[in-house]
Amino acid sequence: MKRLLAWLLCLCILSALFGVCGTAFAAEAERKYGTDEDGPFGRYAEPVTVRVVKGIHSTEADRFSELEKITGETLYKNRWTDLFERELNIKIEYMWVVDESQYQQKFKLAEASGELPDVVNVKLADIQTMSEAGAICEDLRPYYDQYASDQFKASIDALGYGALESVSENGKMKAYPYARPNIHDNKYMFIREDWLEKVGKKAPTTIAELEDVLEAFVTQDPDGNGQNDTFGMAAENSLFYHFAPIFWAYGAYPDKTWLKAEDGSLVYGRIQPAMKDALRKLQQMYNQGFFDPEFPLKSEFQAKSTINANRVGIDFAGFWEIENLGPVISSVPGCKWNAYPLPSLEPGKPTVGAIGAGVTNGYVVNKNFEHPEAIIKMMNLAIRVCNDAPEIYVDAEVPTVWPLAPVYAPDPENDFRTYEAIRSVQDGKTKAEDLKPSIRVIYDELGASDKYMSMFGAKDNASVNLMIQAIQNGWVFGNQFFGAPTPTMVEREGTLEELTTTAFIKIITDNADVDETFDKFVADWKALGGDQITREVNEWFKTVQ
Repeated sequence: MKRLLAWLLCLCILSALFGVCGTAFAAEAERKYGTDEDGPFGRYAEPVTVRVVKGIHSTEADRFSELEKITGETLYKNRWTDLFERELNIKIEYMWVVDESQYQQKFKLAEASGELPDVVNVKLADIQTMSEAGAICEDLRPYYDQYASDQFKASIDALGYGALESVSENGKMKAYPYARPNIHDNKYMFIREDWLEKVGKKAPTTIAELEDVLEAFVTQDPDGNGQNDTFGMAAENSLFYHFAPIFWAYGAYPDKTWLKAEDGSLVYGRIQPAMKDALRKLQQMYNQGFFDPEFPLKSEFQAKSTINANRVGIDFAGFWEIENLGPVISSVPGCKWNAYPLPSLEPGKPTVGAIGAGVTNGYVVNKNFEHPEAIIKMMNLAIRVCNDAPEIYVDAEVPTVWPLAPVYAPDPENDFRTYEAIRSVQDGKTKAEDLKPSIRVIYDELGASDKYMSMFGAKDNASVNLMIQAIQNGWVFGNQFFGAPTPTMVEREGTLEELTTTAFIKIITDNADVDETFDKFVADWKALGGDQITREVNEWFKTVQ
């Protein structure tokens, strides 16, 4: 499996930079990892405060609230803040916390006023602008070379070409790369199994069968409340999250995906002719009422609220999606979600998905922060405790805690190993008592947790198994552009994104002529910077051949 995944997986070295967990590490616990010598785990003689910021979405907010009721922990004091203070003498201080929808605006205001945190996770494009403004540490490479642990450096190396290059300029490391397994970008079909039974349908395997099921979910009152208030599938205004598998089925790849053309050059998936048939199908689905007519006004997480209000029957999303569906599962008797492979356009011709590059962001360090190496020490520790103390990431007594960690560094193949270990016990090949503690916690919770059952315990329908099958069968491929944003990307991204959203929503919701509207969009995209971006991307591509 390791060799098989090598071309796809990017090691998830870091993630949401700030968070909450349970009670595993009490402040009075004995120091275990921090050393008195300067180095990867060197504990500061005097306290070092690291100022951070955070944006949280509604699901995280619910977890924070529930966690505080159970353990008394808050965002500001929890097992993670205790860990870093005890082991490294690092204190975490939140400058501000806002709803995720307001994060970028709040961050830009802080940037403009000069009130930046000590460490912040930003988009690759922002790294360049912050560097040009002289706001960040210009070269973190010396700190990386001196303080990164062997395990941390190995995880960076596992990212392959482009990991350090994507956050570097003229040989200087402007940020520490933020990465994740890019296979997490792939999508799967989650279906309300109880709704399928109610309308007498089976899980669809083709787009035609999908439409049949969607119509039944809209017209046959699957929630049984006697009202015409259900939608077939989830939808949101980014257009390329829940809708992605519809595009993929038509061989269209719109989510900033660069494809290799027949002549060997790279072309932008969003402007290719295959997009027309996919947009035409979405237009038809919208006219049939298959998804929320207000989707242009709703973000991905607002769309989750519609799902959790018991109004949606199919949810195209990542393998972990069941984790976000707890409210409807717990509030609706008999609610049952199952994961299935994506429907295809034709029988026997599987839909092939597209995944992005692993390095999407970077951790920049305020130029005025006296300890640029502190974040590296935190990363070292997070990676080390991932296996040593699984209760940090998986705790049966509290809500999911790993997404809320101050620094997050899971093993990219852990999900696969967990599924295979649980499957081995289910098949009678091994015994539960021989499972690793972190996996045993999940195994013991299978019967009580829809999340764990859906991801790991549902055998062939386990979403992690579907992810394995997608890799093994070649039903997923990677974005061919994985470098740092080009100058014109940075300059024109906002304009081109607005252009795309306006044109595509017009096609889907206003019955606009698909050929005419799409062709004008392509012409405008090229004229407003797209042609220059294509030249820059292909210049980059020559350097990595």
